[in-house]
Amino acid sequence: MTFEEAQNYIQEKNRLGSVLGLDNIKELLSRLDNPQDKCSVIHIAGTNGKGSILACLNSVLIGAGYKVGRYTSPTIFCYLERFQIDEEYMEEAVFASYLTRVADLVDDMALEGYQVTAFEIETAIAFLYFYEQKVDIILLETGMGGRLDATNVVKHPLCTILSSISYDHMAILGDTIEAIAHEKCGILRDHVPCVVYPVNDLVMPVIKEECRTHNISPIVPDLSQVVVKDHGLKYENFDYKNVD
Repeated sequence: MTFEEAQNYIQEKNRLGSVLGLDNIKELLSRLDNPQDKCSVIHIAGTNGKGSILACLNSVLIGAGYKVGRYTSPTIFCYLERFQIDEEYMEEAVFASYLTRVADLVDDMALEGYQVTAFEIETAIAFLYFYEQKVDIILLETGMGGRLDATNVVKHPLCTILSSISYDHMAILGDTIEAIAHEKCGILRDHVPCVVYPVNDLVMPVIKEECRTHNISPIVPDLSQVVVKDHGLKYENFDYKNVD
């Protein structure tokens, strides 16, 4: 499969739209020998700020010497921006190669009644690519919601992060802010640290209760302790509690 053929394949699968649920992605990943279970992952959910948090963590971890995989969508500059290792986009030929491998399994699954979406395929490729490239840490951004999002297949992430939460995708996630927060909290795991962006008085009780259910004490940063030292179009330098 060429890159052009790979793009056409993905565009065809995009016609299925977004289908929340984990059955398809779990089945696909099981046929790939579950690469997601062999990786160290930081999982990020929320309404606004996911991409900024991911970009900041990416810069910090690379600066600390880690090999970092980054999976995010939607993209700004080009399609392959969603698959990055140390800020290098996946190459077109590499993507075509991975999609060829995954598409063979997807086509087999279709004969068995599974309808795997483009996002599920992309998520499976991301896990497989990062595992085979031996990244140290994957920064993983949810696509929609959290509980039933295709990225929510990691059993034991290093950490989960909840960015700010507000009304989004209400027809799917719920028509109250509390219901939406519940869906976002679906990425939480027992005893796994969770960092929470300070949120309003309607959302925080939901998060605290979900954290309690998972035996977690949420980590909420004190934004008054953030001091921006310098910033530009592509960077920002800041201190938190007097630490660079």
